[in-house]
Amino acid sequence: MRALLFPGHFVQYSIELANGLVEAGAEVGLATHPDSAEKLVGPRWRELLDERVQFLAMPGAPVRKPWTRSYLLNRGWLKRTIRSFTPDVIHLQDGNDLATLLMAWRTRIPVTVTIHDVVAHPGDEKNMSWRMDFLINKILMPRARKRNTQFVLHGKSLRSDFLRDWKTTEDCVHVVPHGILAGFVQPGESLEGVGVGDPPGPALFFGRMLPYKGLEVFAAALPKVVAALPQARFLVAGRGPSLDRARDQLSKFEQVEIRDKYIQSKEVAELYRRACVNLAPYIEASQSGVIAAGYAFGVPSIASRVGAIPEVVVHEENGLLVKPGDADSLAEALIRYFNDSNLRAQLQNSVRAWASGPLAWSSVARKTLEVYARACRKA
Repeated sequence: MRALLFPGHFVQYSIELANGLVEAGAEVGLATHPDSAEKLVGPRWRELLDERVQFLAMPGAPVRKPWTRSYLLNRGWLKRTIRSFTPDVIHLQDGNDLATLLMAWRTRIPVTVTIHDVVAHPGDEKNMSWRMDFLINKILMPRARKRNTQFVLHGKSLRSDFLRDWKTTEDCVHVVPHGILAGFVQPGESLEGVGVGDPPGPALFFGRMLPYKGLEVFAAALPKVVAALPQARFLVAGRGPSLDRARDQLSKFEQVEIRDKYIQSKEVAELYRRACVNLAPYIEASQSGVIAAGYAFGVPSIASRVGAIPEVVVHEENGLLVKPGDADSLAEALIRYFNDSNLRAQLQNSVRAWASGPLAWSSVARKTLEVYARACRKA
């Protein structure tokens, strides 16, 4: 099987998927813009890519606007690259490059698309313009349904929303778990940290600070947690409008460290090695790359029961689940977690089992190859 992967903005995810696919015996090409990869993964991103993966450097960065320089460069390059690589299947991650979208619409090669977010998150800047919405829903999706394009989702619970909104057939929609994100360390570096031990490190709230992440819920839970556990520590790392709104409330507590900046890839490993738990009190979500990164470092999560998150955070097995938007529920879970070293150890052991089992890229790659095979049969 020869697979040509287009990461778009999901470069780290696609690098780890590509590595898993070649380990499973596939021939893989990964096509992305080098500057995008460096920005999203770090300057040493090429070292993460298995040498058996053929890297194909796109001349333009992903853009959604036609007739820009990047669009024109990518449009011609795509035709030449597909002819030279001769893939059996093309795999796209969402749709954030117009030239790639139009190429997938016109090619006769079987296409698989991973949909990371079935609906746009509240406050997410990825909300589409009406032009892109018209292009995808009125032009590209009818063509995709006609050609039996295969879609990958990261959870069973997302299927009904996808089938309702995208109006495709059930046999074209597949569930493949979101693999762990271990690419924040270079090959040979340890993923082991000290935060989950006793005494515990800080609870980590990491990522883009957008409304759906539930930072305000965490801020509302803090007084109750700090009153019960004045020795507890918290680390909020990232930037965005939710942090701007919650900053004054968070800053009242000396237990909270705020890193209000874009977190470079090389810093992420340090955050997770220190952390005792991953905080994901989402108001809304499909799946979570933040949780996937935590699993790579053996860090359990306290997360909301939203989207497909309960499919990877199993309550009292490898994490704790709370009611979305409920500050008291989050506070009680945090107090319980900080107070119980046996619980922390139990959840961490289970997280490691999941990271080497169903969420390992070897497992994800096998399921993905099954989707590719179906794409080829259906096409």
